[in-house]
Formats: sequence, C-alpha cells, structure tokens
Amino acid sequence: GDEAIPLPALIDARLAGQVTAERLEKLRGPLLAAAPAAQIDAQADWLHPVISAIRSLQYLALALILLLAAASTAAVWLAARTALGTNRDTIEIVHHLGGTDSQIARIFQRSIARDAVLGGIAGLAVGLIAILALARQFAALDSGMLAGGGLTVMNWLLLVAIPLAGVMLAAAPVLVGVLGVLI
Repeated sequence: GDEAIPLPALIDARLAGQVTAERLEKLRGPLLAAAPAAQIDAQADWLHPVISAIRSLQYLALALILLLAAASTAAVWLAARTALGTNRDTIEIVHHLGGTDSQIARIFQRSIARDAVLGGIAGLAVGLIAILALARQFAALDSGMLAGGGLTVMNWLLLVAIPLAGVMLAAAPVLVGVLGVLI
C-alpha cells in the first residue's frame, strides 16, 4: 500500500540560563520516554561560527562608527575655520559693532547644526528604508528560528539617537574651533 513518508517535526525550544551537555542529557531522558525517535540538537554548536562572525561584524561596525565620527569632527572643524577665514572682514565689523566672540561662534554653530540636522534626517530616512527592506527579506524566509531577530525598543531609540549625536558631534568642534581662533 500507500505508506506515507514520515515528516520530522522541529520544535525550537529556548532554555533559560546556560545550556550544558549535562543539562541536555537530563532533558533527553524524559523526551525519549515520551517520543522514542526524538533527537535533541543544541543549535549553539553549529551556530557558533555564525554568531562569532556576527560579533566580529559588530566590532567592525563600531570601529567604522568611531572612524567616521573622528573624520566628521575634523571635517566640521576645518570647514568652520575656513568659513571663519573667509568671513574675517565681516567678523571684524561685527566686533566693532559690539559683537562678542561667543555670539559670533554661535552663529557659525547654528549654521553647522542646521546642516547636521538635515543630513541626520536624510541619513535616518535612508537607514530606516534599509532596515525595512532587510526585515522584509528575513520575513520572507518564514523561519521560526529567526522570529526573535527583530529590533527592540532600545534598538529603535538608539537608531533615532544617531542623528542627535551627529548634531552634537558637529556643533561642539565648531564652538571650540571658532572660539580658539577668535580669542
């Protein structure tokens, strides 16, 4: 007759705490009593290289962020000094009219901060589009093992904080650089 081919059922269980070989052996006994053909496979063993690669990519991303922050700070500082040199005559007139160094520095700071806000909003929009596109790709996999891979509330807050940090990163060197030259 018609004998159906048995299809294996996969049950993904997440254990609290550290999973050790002894703990798996303790689970194996009751499981085999209930389902003699059952097998227990610790995903951590075969996922270890993947997790290690992801961790390495996280460190690489952090290093790139620090490098970009340093390069952005230097670029903003140089742009502020160049603008200061270009507008030297105007600054002298403002000084003669009673303008202080801090008032002049704030004008430069406001201009750079506005540009940083616009750039941050554009960057955040592009980043969100990329995140949504990746989320759609992973959702298409329809894998139960990837179900817990979504972004948490803290992840979303960090993403929104990036443009704010960019504005502060742009505004601080302008104030320091302009005041350093004016004083």
